[in-house]
Amino acid sequence: MTFQEKSEGLGTRIFEDSNSKSTSTKHYDSSSGEGIIPLRNKDKPTSKINGFWLVLIAFVLVAGVIYFFVLQNEPTQLLTQSGDVGTAAMQEKTNLTQIPITKTPKIITTPTIKSTFASFPPLMPAFFPSEKISAHNASNVSQFIRIGNGTINQIAYSPDGKTVAVATSIGIFLYDSGTLEVQRYFAEDNYILSLAFSPDGQTLASGSRDGIVRLWQVTDGSLLHTLEGHTNRVNSVAFSPDGQVLASGSGDGTIRLWHVADGSILISLVGYTNWVNCIAFSPDGIILASGSGDGTIRLWRVIGGNLLHTFEGHTDLVARVAFSPDGQFLASGSWDNTIQLWQVADGSLLHTLVGHTGDVESVTFSPDGQILASGSHDNTIRLWRVADGSSLNVLEKHTDDVLSVAFSPDGQFLASGSDDGTICKWRVADGSLLGTVENHTDWVSSVAVSSDGQFVATGSNDGTIRLWQVFDSSLLYSLEGHIDRINCLAFSPDGHVLASGSSDDTVLLWQVSDGSLLQNLEGHNYWVQSVAFSPDGKILASGSYDGTIALWQVADGSLLHTLEGNTNRIASVTFSPDGQILASGSYDNTIRLWRVADGSLLHTLEGHTDRVESVTFSPDGHVLALSLIHISEPTRPY
Repeated sequence: MTFQEKSEGLGTRIFEDSNSKSTSTKHYDSSSGEGIIPLRNKDKPTSKINGFWLVLIAFVLVAGVIYFFVLQNEPTQLLTQSGDVGTAAMQEKTNLTQIPITKTPKIITTPTIKSTFASFPPLMPAFFPSEKISAHNASNVSQFIRIGNGTINQIAYSPDGKTVAVATSIGIFLYDSGTLEVQRYFAEDNYILSLAFSPDGQTLASGSRDGIVRLWQVTDGSLLHTLEGHTNRVNSVAFSPDGQVLASGSGDGTIRLWHVADGSILISLVGYTNWVNCIAFSPDGIILASGSGDGTIRLWRVIGGNLLHTFEGHTDLVARVAFSPDGQFLASGSWDNTIQLWQVADGSLLHTLVGHTGDVESVTFSPDGQILASGSHDNTIRLWRVADGSSLNVLEKHTDDVLSVAFSPDGQFLASGSDDGTICKWRVADGSLLGTVENHTDWVSSVAVSSDGQFVATGSNDGTIRLWQVFDSSLLYSLEGHIDRINCLAFSPDGHVLASGSSDDTVLLWQVSDGSLLQNLEGHNYWVQSVAFSPDGKILASGSYDGTIALWQVADGSLLHTLEGNTNRIASVTFSPDGQILASGSYDNTIRLWRVADGSLLHTLEGHTDRVESVTFSPDGHVLALSLIHISEPTRPY
């Protein structure tokens, strides 16, 4: 609860409740020596006439005070009459004690509202962190947001076709199938390998690397059951057509059938000497098919768990199996680069589909059973005609292994998930790409947070930089300009500029407000490993594996000084708090202190037997800290 006292004596205090965002006004009389007492509790007037005159006089006095106050503060009043609703809203939501009120010229015409870099003070959501991390609250530190969607392992359409579920290395994401916008995220911090919707779409089953099967409520992501029993990762899960039974296949070589209602185990199917990679129920729920690392496919009777058939034909691991909608055919995708179509009744091989040049990870039938889709490590999706096994189309967009493909329930669309971090939506009829959910396609190698805490930048080995809004984890811009991996990032002190250093030997300066490229700083002849802004934001230092440090003028990108003297790679650079000294750490096991004004060497700290990986000043500039990395063999000359 915060307040601001507006006047002395008989006055007004405005209270703002941070929870309800409502204000209340109460009148007090502070003239009494007994403290502040509400007027309604004082004695009533002794007569109606006296009371009338008292009320009239009070009314005139209050009106005069209000009129005088309005005249004095007219230039600073909110622009509610001119239509600037956003300004009024911001004023209402902001803590009044934190805003200095300054007079501005009176605005005669309605202002044009333009998008700007950031409003001051910034509008923060109610859940934004309100205190700094310190020794007193370190034990209470918890995750605030998560940026990035992890690696994609499997995708699935909901039975009604409205949702696409994605199993990732950090949990489960639900996307709107039309807009590809995230609807929900749950199963946080679970490495999800497989998932499946129940036939009614209300429950989602997941198999994870910890060997546990979990059942989730789709509407709110709450955990319903935890099914334990496997001793290795769960590679595949599948619901029976009636939704009463869940099957799970594991790296422990077993298949388990679970009762969905209470999570109890019904039966365990054994016999494999290798991983069970995939499972699928027949449309009538009588048969369960499984594929293994030994290259075989097995058909099991669900009731009783008897082995019916073993199909042999693949020469490598079977990654995926799928029944046709009528249950007559079974498709299997293998790491031998082929897809095979089998007759379920007698186990005969109908077709071997050849065309992929990499491991086949996923196969699925269209709802009408006429088309088969496959995803492969050759980065492509192929569509096949089931009747004769001929190739219909090749869909190309992904830049890494295609791990999962799924048809929409109406058969018009196909979703694909890849190791490149993207999800693509395709039109089946003509193979056109309709939409893409993008993420970094390689490791995130660097990260930086703006000084006001509103933005996070991530740099990746894929050569791209992504700028994110902190409070809702939304992606603002994808910055592309480097041609090699990103090694380092830094925001300017005012948060307006982002610097990036890359293995393409360059430093790029970006405008944070719109993602535009400001400067391309070229001068190093090897990887740029570290960048740092001076405290006033006017100078940028870059340290390179070429053994030099460059000082740049941020405004125009001109090179001010090149600092030379190290005999090995520069791993880290940092400015002192007053901006007069630059410290550098090198693989030649030294720390050097440089005068920023002229680039001269002030001092060299020697004696370390290990390479210096990072250096930083304490906030008061009295202490310089460093980190060392011990290596068992001498560093190869750069």
